[in-house]
Amino acid sequence: MIDVNFKLFVYDQIGAKYYVFDDSKAKARRFHARKTEWGFSKLLSRKDFADACNGYLVGDTCVFGAEVYVENENYFGVGECLSMLNTKDEGFTWKIDKFSLLDEEVIESGTFTAGGLEWSLSLYPKGDSSSDGESLSLLLNLIDAECVRGGRKICAQFMILVKDQLNNKHYSLADAAWFFSIFDCWCCSNFMPLRDLQCPSRGFLVNDTLIIEFKPDVISNIKKFA
Repeated sequence: MIDVNFKLFVYDQIGAKYYVFDDSKAKARRFHARKTEWGFSKLLSRKDFADACNGYLVGDTCVFGAEVYVENENYFGVGECLSMLNTKDEGFTWKIDKFSLLDEEVIESGTFTAGGLEWSLSLYPKGDSSSDGESLSLLLNLIDAECVRGGRKICAQFMILVKDQLNNKHYSLADAAWFFSIFDCWCCSNFMPLRDLQCPSRGFLVNDTLIIEFKPDVISNIKKFA
């Protein structure tokens, strides 16, 4: 259980300044096991937020911040700035021909862009060392190392699917992951059972071709500020 004073910020990208939202008259908010969230039910009207003249939403990108002070002498104020990166109309399709002839332990896709960042996929056709030996293993790699230096983090929400080329009943997995300096990839060792992949009626392998699609939902850039 902790008592916290906090402020929320919305960044005016035109005026280059933060608008601060706090309740200076309220006492510290108490967080505990049954109350893990506090905030403002009417932080900003949707009309004002969407009005381009106000600078909150520019190029389909917005920036939020938070400043937190824990009422304990052993804690110091911590602030983080969260930027929602534009992923509109972005995605990546990886077409792998002659899949049954692959003898590499792992194959790599080319790099692709999502949220203004460079990414890649790694596929283990027979599973990695942590798999059960009966599944495809798949990794999502953040290539841009510079963007996670200095305490910065990237949070990505996404979907990865194996395309059903016959019935449009794709095999998909939606997930979210944090990327930072010492952890720059997301891994799913048991992504898809090989028995499903190799079943002709499922349509995942047609003419020995496998198609994997990456679809970003939300990608956020988070950095600390004083």
